[in-house]
Amino acid sequence: MDVVSQGVIAHPVQAVWAVLSDFSALKVWHPSIVTCEADGSRTGAHRRVTLTDGRSATERLDELDAERHVLAYSVTESSRPATVGVAARITLTPATKESTMVEWVVSVPESDDLTEEIVGGMRSYYPMRIQNLADAVERSVG
Repeated sequence: MDVVSQGVIAHPVQAVWAVLSDFSALKVWHPSIVTCEADGSRTGAHRRVTLTDGRSATERLDELDAERHVLAYSVTESSRPATVGVAARITLTPATKESTMVEWVVSVPESDDLTEEIVGGMRSYYPMRIQNLADAVERSVG
């Protein structure tokens, strides 16, 4: 099952990519992140994040394509075991010359452990993250 979130950020793709593509800097634009520690910034790198509610996860960078503006990652460890195996792909495309369409596709593995509550939470979680990304881009260019 895929959870798809989309939003438009009022800045060009390059400005959005400059913030998004730093895999180790998630804390810069995600307000619920308490810590983010990464072992690199190339494909195969891992980052361990801790959220304000105490949950934690390790994510692996699966793709970082600066030409196509695609960042993909997957959850390899989590304090919520049902989310292990969740994979996400964020794609940036020009909406206009001065704005960017963000598409965040989260692939959720079929599992009896993934309740509708978790999947429903994802449906509201990712649009908020797109807004957080937009806010960070605004700060970076402002």
